Amino acid sequence: MVHSILFTLALVNPVLVLASPTQDSLSINTHKKFYDVQAHRGGRGNTVESTLPSFAWGLVDGATTLELDNGITLDGEVIVWHDEEITAAKCRDTGPVTPNDPNFPYVGKFIANLTLAQIKTLDCGSIRQEKYPQQLLYPGARIPTLKEVFDFVSCVDPSHSILWNIESKIDAPFPNRTASVQDFVRKQHAVFLASPYYQSITYQSFDWRTLIAMKELDPKIITSALIDEDTAFLLDNSTTPWLAGLRLDDFPGPSLGEQMAQAARAINADILSPTATVVIPSPEDPTRSVKFTTQSLISEAHRLGMQVKPWTVNRLDIADELLQWGADGIITDYPNVVRRWAKQQGLSVAPKYPKQRVFLCLEKHMQTQGFEDTRCIFGDMTHDDREIQLPYEDLRTWDDVQRHPVPMLAALRVSNLPKLVVIPVIAFLPAISMVEATAHASPRHPEKNEWMLLRGSHTANRSMCALMSHSREMFQVIVAGGGIAGAALALFLSHLDTRITILEGRPCRPNTTEGGIIMLAPNGMNALQGLGLAQTLLQRESGIQAPYFTISDGAGDLIGRIPQGSVERHGFASTATLRWDIHEVLLNEVERRSLDMRWSSRVESVQELEDGVLVGWSEAGERKEKKVDLLVGADGIWSTVRPRYCFARLVAPSPRYSGLVGIGTILDIDTVSGLSSFLTLERPVVMVHSRLGFVGMMLFDKTGKKVAWWTTHEAPEKSREEWKVPREQLFRELSERYSSDAYPVPQLIAAAEASAEQPFVWPVYEVEKLGKWHGKRTVLIGDAAHAMPPHSGQGASQALEDAAYLAYLLRLYLDKDKNVSQTSTELQSVLATFQKERQPRVDGIVDEANKRGDMKRETSRFGMFIRKWVMKMVFFFMTQKWMDTWFAYKVPGIDEWAVLRSAARST
Repeated sequence: MVHSILFTLALVNPVLVLASPTQDSLSINTHKKFYDVQAHRGGRGNTVESTLPSFAWGLVDGATTLELDNGITLDGEVIVWHDEEITAAKCRDTGPVTPNDPNFPYVGKFIANLTLAQIKTLDCGSIRQEKYPQQLLYPGARIPTLKEVFDFVSCVDPSHSILWNIESKIDAPFPNRTASVQDFVRKQHAVFLASPYYQSITYQSFDWRTLIAMKELDPKIITSALIDEDTAFLLDNSTTPWLAGLRLDDFPGPSLGEQMAQAARAINADILSPTATVVIPSPEDPTRSVKFTTQSLISEAHRLGMQVKPWTVNRLDIADELLQWGADGIITDYPNVVRRWAKQQGLSVAPKYPKQRVFLCLEKHMQTQGFEDTRCIFGDMTHDDREIQLPYEDLRTWDDVQRHPVPMLAALRVSNLPKLVVIPVIAFLPAISMVEATAHASPRHPEKNEWMLLRGSHTANRSMCALMSHSREMFQVIVAGGGIAGAALALFLSHLDTRITILEGRPCRPNTTEGGIIMLAPNGMNALQGLGLAQTLLQRESGIQAPYFTISDGAGDLIGRIPQGSVERHGFASTATLRWDIHEVLLNEVERRSLDMRWSSRVESVQELEDGVLVGWSEAGERKEKKVDLLVGADGIWSTVRPRYCFARLVAPSPRYSGLVGIGTILDIDTVSGLSSFLTLERPVVMVHSRLGFVGMMLFDKTGKKVAWWTTHEAPEKSREEWKVPREQLFRELSERYSSDAYPVPQLIAAAEASAEQPFVWPVYEVEKLGKWHGKRTVLIGDAAHAMPPHSGQGASQALEDAAYLAYLLRLYLDKDKNVSQTSTELQSVLATFQKERQPRVDGIVDEANKRGDMKRETSRFGMFIRKWVMKMVFFFMTQKWMDTWFAYKVPGIDEWAVLRSAARST
């Protein structure tokens, strides 16, 4: 009866004046960057609804908007749950909050009659809904508060780009079942206002009284009027309690759809959100549906300045029609499917969030809810990998099945097969190659055979954790060392399907002067640009590009200039900066991407296994151990990984002192008279080759006010403690060594001695070339693999190249989409390729660096004369082209990372 009323109601006298389009809502146009694919309850077709895992998968699946519902507990907390009561179909009791709690069991009770503490005991992640057989289960998952959902998503989405559509679950006909309108509006608005997502929230409700109340409280909030056949009319044609006293038949229409749009505009709604279809059973087809959202509804809503976003659209033929009519978005249980469909239609879609970041944040926030078995979080039941389609219940005909195949379920259209057959399951349970499936006559369509996956004895009683233990997990990597090489590698890998832990020995971030001044060469800048961070570095206060170095002798005689790359030829010139600045840029990105960085952590043991590598480490004095797929030693020349894994069963060489030491400080340029004319932004680097050592000086800040200077000379080997000589003794020795040098060397030393700056002392160590950089599942990069002497200006650049190239090879390896945990043979081949391709280039640079280092050792006057004139001749003929071997090099695939970066939301 209700359906005949619904579609035959005629016009009666219009009495209401339509409101004009709102002018003061939070700009709804700013929400139009992407086509609005909304993940209904996080995407309940894919994951148990309204839980942190469901919203996590909504982010991974590239939803534009997370759609959810709010209830209000007895003690006034705003929770995320759809139903008014806790039903046994979705949740299980785990025990009372307190012994003899009279309210226990909580299942079957209304949310308004339970406290948050009571609700938090419920397990709402263990029951798969019959209509959604592909739901991932997360046993033990709790009902979250709205604040907890905001906090979790903020961890994944620090730029706060995701949009929200949040509903108030009020039962208008039965007000005693839920909190009041004012309670909902006041409490929800308080949480909205306290969150970083305030400007990204749409407020929706079937009870239009709450939309009016919210607009009165905050006119800027975007509101969405929900409506369906149950809220638009009553059976007796009396005024429905849902529409704030409005009657659709009081509006001019002429069609029902136009009346709904006019009614929504009358309450100043910004969006109209009708159900897409209404199921009207017939004896022939119990699933027969008719359109509720019509072209006239959408056209009228647009004319009145509103958007239209129908729900819950789980069929692509309906989505096709809605898009043709101009629907502004789709609310769906399958955001991954609808996003793929939208992309196929040429619509702009929101990028997916990287799984590594999503699941790391999910693990962190699930643990705060008492979710202990976090390995369940990382099972690779990935919707985008499997291309999950709509389940058969949501497909109207076998034509739909053919148009939207379900590879995971191996859906087939057959006519003459035995009732019990065996069908291989594609990309679902690698450990189970075959599952039983049954053909049966559909109760809805008896003449057609339908196929579905049996949740039989060998899957029905398993928790999702057990299923996940058989599926391929994310590729897990421990990176030992959080310096330039380790942080860069972690960032590259964060754009892949990986889970990364960084172990850094230092207790905290380095300060602004630790590491001194370095030159980042053009090849290093290009590698950094693979992460999108080169311009970030150049925008910092320190970091100026130096196209050449000026070289002189101790008497001040010009020897020549060494080209250091050019923007025109190499993309960048060499960049003079603090090592700290490079490290800070990388660490800021590590933090922004929520990577797992462990300070005060050093590797203590390494055991390679066939299916992984067992890594033991000390973390702030506590022993920890974990099996991962790959261990990367990026922990520098004093690597703790290198001696703990003897590649090719050889004893790993230890660093040895080279006989050279570096000493220097940073000064204000005005502390040395005339220095601002000697060093300029046009000539920012001057190097002096003296008979008794080498002195370098460079500007590194954009104001030209800061100068770094250093000396490299021979000195006897000392212990760590012995290098800590009193500064007076240090400067006295430097003054004596360079007393006969021309301006400004003695003046720099005198100014440094007079300042309060503590000088840096860097004994230069080197490591014998390693025969092998890798094992089966362990590899060294950066100085851990090939200690780079500082004389080449290539140390940081080679570390970045190593990180970029290893990440590139791992990307190719992971793109093959195999079970990476089953064998180490192919992974070892990847690591061998890394060494084979990198070592010749690195060895050549190390050899050249050692030659340059030898030129800084003491020599006779005659030796200095020969050295000077050899350099003069070389530099006379040297052009930018000479440096192409070093500077023009680009890591294979480096430009492709921009595509991967664009797939992740970033500021």
